[in-house]
Amino acid sequence: MRSYDAARNLFGFLGFCSWGVIALGVIAAFGGVAAISGIGRDPGGMQVLMASIPGLGLAVFGLVGLAMVQIGRAGVDSAEYAQQSLDVSRQQLEISKQQLAQGNSVAQSYAAAPKPADKPTAGEPISYGTQAGSAASLDTSTNGDATPSLPETNGTDAQIEQQEAVPLAQLEQSAGEKVKKS
Repeated sequence: MRSYDAARNLFGFLGFCSWGVIALGVIAAFGGVAAISGIGRDPGGMQVLMASIPGLGLAVFGLVGLAMVQIGRAGVDSAEYAQQSLDVSRQQLEISKQQLAQGNSVAQSYAAAPKPADKPTAGEPISYGTQAGSAASLDTSTNGDATPSLPETNGTDAQIEQQEAVPLAQLEQSAGEKVKKS
């Protein structure tokens, strides 16, 4: 990636010079007013304006120079951001090429994603669950009405776990003890 340090340093120096010209112009404007006032007579408004015009012109020139410096800095910033964007797009292109090289192992788009199975027709059972044979199903074979059926289990395969019911008062008491300890 290119570095614009030289341009940044140059614009920094020119910005400093522009601020110096602005300050010099303001000082010259006040100096001109002070010089015209020190002549000994009361200067009029037009004489004060005429005495301050060279200094004000110098200050405006410095202000234009400062604007040019800021435009140059904005150009350098834009160039750096464009380089960063180019780097990011190149990285994304490389990642895309790697994914394409993997083949069909990864779906490349929504169109390539597997589609859900079509709706079952009458007489075909609908299964709900993840394990084959253990899921509940709906049988639509009788006149299109769905009747639920559960899997058949024998007493040895079916294990029913019951959790011990804990009274609410006991839970509140144990929570209070934990708060007291901390």
